[in-house]
Amino acid sequence: MFKAKRYARFAILAFLTILTSCSGDSESEEVVPEVTPPAVTTLQPEDINNQGATLRGKVTGEYSNNFGIGVCWSTNHNPTVESENAAYTTGVSGDGLFDAYADNYFEHGVTYYFRAFATSVDGTTIIYGNEVSLTREMPLTVLPVHEILTKSAVLRGHITQADDDYTSVGFVYSTSPNPTINDEAAFLSVEGTDDYQKTITGLQYNTTYYVRPYMIKPDSDGFIYGEETQFKTVGYTGPGGGYVVYDKGESIDGWRYLEIYPETLSYDINYSTGALWSTSQNFISGLSKDFGTGLENSEIIAANVSTANCAAKVCLNYVKNGKSDWFLGSADEMVQIFNTLKTMNIMLDGCWTSSQYNATRAYSTNYTGGTWTLSDLNAKYTNYFRVYPIRRYN
Repeated sequence: MFKAKRYARFAILAFLTILTSCSGDSESEEVVPEVTPPAVTTLQPEDINNQGATLRGKVTGEYSNNFGIGVCWSTNHNPTVESENAAYTTGVSGDGLFDAYADNYFEHGVTYYFRAFATSVDGTTIIYGNEVSLTREMPLTVLPVHEILTKSAVLRGHITQADDDYTSVGFVYSTSPNPTINDEAAFLSVEGTDDYQKTITGLQYNTTYYVRPYMIKPDSDGFIYGEETQFKTVGYTGPGGGYVVYDKGESIDGWRYLEIYPETLSYDINYSTGALWSTSQNFISGLSKDFGTGLENSEIIAANVSTANCAAKVCLNYVKNGKSDWFLGSADEMVQIFNTLKTMNIMLDGCWTSSQYNATRAYSTNYTGGTWTLSDLNAKYTNYFRVYPIRRYN
């Protein structure tokens, strides 16, 4: 009897213990609805400029104020929201698209990596989208150097920018690679997208120079350098054995370089140090003074002058070092060439050009006041002017 009572008392106590335990659980635990993390897709950034960029993404699935949504970035792969480079969106459209504006200066020529994200308010859950990359294009393009002489050249570049942007640009140059602002520099200001150029002087002849375009950063904190190019000032020996005295910088109209052989030609070495311009007293149509017209002038003269004692013909018939493409330079060509030689301390005697002044007189070079100019006082039948052949080639 005593044993049965003790068993019943134990059973009741166990039941009460279980009941109390269940009752305590229901009071202490609160049921929280489970939130399914959204899926996130990273889209390509847009509108990269000097002030920042519009970062883009798409979110799908369940999302609400429980998640912060945006895009993070870095110069390393797999950027995270914990880094300081993160921008949050101010709103998501009905189809899940969102923008996040990054108030950040993205360096030109540097590759950045982006990932859209969704992070829970307490930071315990972070979902990342795919990674995309972007390299901001350099705004500066170096163009071929033009009008290369012994001591000067025209440096050329191109800048891409907004129409209303006004940027300080220029060139740095040196006889060593990778010049910087600490080397020689020339600058100017350019508005909008445009080509620009700057003539530099004080160079050394027969010398290789390295050039890079540059611009001042929009925040005035440093410089942006473009791709390097190089050029060589003239004054070196050309393939025809003479001096290269002009370089366009690139082939234009079928030629790039001008070369002069600095020894006078003579129709008859026994009695002449040169040749006649012509025995004709007629005006020859089609001749020009302009730079780059000497070959055409020479061919026109040869077709209109019957005598062999003719400066243009002597040059056209000349063969030196295997080159037979010599001609008599135009007025502007010969003045330019003579002044270029002067910078090399090479002085020649006055010579004929392939340009005429009128029916009876032709232009010759004349040294006066420390520089070479033109004289139009010489009769075409004068025999004592020097004849220096020049040639053009690529």
